[in-house]
Amino acid sequence: MIARHSGRSVKLNVGGKIYKTMLATLLRDPNSWLNDMFSGWPQLSQDEEDGAYFIDRDGELFRYVLNYLRNDELFCPDDKLFRKELLAEARFYRLQGMIVCLNRLSLESVILKRNDEHLSAVISWLPSGSSFSLLFRASADGNSSESFHSYSDNNGPTLVVAKTEREQFKADRDAFLFTLVGPVENGPQKISLYPGVNGGIHCGRNLGPSFGLGYGIEACGDYDFRFVGRGTDFLGSFNFGRAFECPSIMGRWSPFFRGGCDLSFSELEVFQVKF
Repeated sequence: MIARHSGRSVKLNVGGKIYKTMLATLLRDPNSWLNDMFSGWPQLSQDEEDGAYFIDRDGELFRYVLNYLRNDELFCPDDKLFRKELLAEARFYRLQGMIVCLNRLSLESVILKRNDEHLSAVISWLPSGSSFSLLFRASADGNSSESFHSYSDNNGPTLVVAKTEREQFKADRDAFLFTLVGPVENGPQKISLYPGVNGGIHCGRNLGPSFGLGYGIEACGDYDFRFVGRGTDFLGSFNFGRAFECPSIMGRWSPFFRGGCDLSFSELEVFQVKF
């Protein structure tokens, strides 16, 4: 079997472009398509003339795949279309680490970019292989509910990330919330709906993104967390316990998150999520 000779070299023809690499490189990721193809008897046809194994994929992009396997680190151009095409290749080859790297690059958040732990937590809570496109940024597109709806409506699942002036983060994707920074020193915390509660995101005309039961647009008590655009500012308040359950790990700080606390925000971002 070919796996017994992982020190040997392998010649590949990827979309008409010839590559030569070590078999050990192709076997680097045990869950990848390449590992499946070369860990036993090769399941690819070998050209009789040059002895290369043919792979019907983009030959130019394959060098980034190969270098990722060699270095366990991704280096690629800072171009959105290029990264989108490379993500398609990473998904085909089932290189989960490369997919995560590309997803991190596609989440171009000015709020999250300074903290690797927070960025990793957000991505881990979303479906595997999710990609992101910025729809709205308050500092660039306007601090109003009208601007939010103009840019964000009718785009499917979204991720909302907000930064308060007190350095607290709130975010939502469909029917769960999470905190990244706050009075609790336990790292990022996911905040789930109470069992059996049909809550989630509500977008009234006079509100920004708001989360909870949402029985009345103007009734703060019906929302666990909401945004309101007033003038040049986005204001918000949270009062967990209506639809979302404050995690027990927050301990004595639970009342802080249920106190109907008013907030002002220095930034708000909305991303389209595709998976």
